[in-house]
Amino acid sequence: MSEEAAPHETSLAVWDIPSPLPLGGRANLKVGLRCAGGCQLTGQEIQILASARNRVATVKLGPSPWPGTAGLYWAEADVVAPLGEGTHIWTAQFSPLDLPISHLPSSLTFSLLSVKAAEHRVTVEVFQENTQTAIDDTEVRLGAFRTLTDENGVALLEVPRDTYELNVWKMGYLLVTRNLEVNSDQSIRIELPLEPEPSPFL
Repeated sequence: MSEEAAPHETSLAVWDIPSPLPLGGRANLKVGLRCAGGCQLTGQEIQILASARNRVATVKLGPSPWPGTAGLYWAEADVVAPLGEGTHIWTAQFSPLDLPISHLPSSLTFSLLSVKAAEHRVTVEVFQENTQTAIDDTEVRLGAFRTLTDENGVALLEVPRDTYELNVWKMGYLLVTRNLEVNSDQSIRIELPLEPEPSPFL
């Protein structure tokens, strides 16, 4: 078989997966498909499967590639999160349909995390230890939940009742970790120490 007659290879991508998702909650994620030969893939279908017999969504690729990419045709998929807590493995699957040139099918597995619906709000205020000035763009993680502080050093997280490990970190500062029991709305103040400068003798 000549190189021109060989089926074109395809590859899938999945991104913008919200995490975590509330049990049974709706969310939008993006799926994309690229042909190794640069073919137009408008109208081709991508299926999202939770299992071999459980199709979560079917979407058709749009008319234009994702900005800044070489032929990654994409669509947005509206999905419903699983009703069971934990990490779930789903599959994006492509089977060629009415393309002028033969293409190979492709599939991609990806994971998503589903959790109980939020019950309480946790407010985390982050300040520099020595100056007591607010620190923006600080990463705040409460178990599987995460966000960044705003310009006032404040991060808001909506979480279910549970006991979590709180991690607060930003480049140039030391990581601060605490255990936090969440059984009501609450606020917590975190003071981040600056990361020590390396010794000139090392």
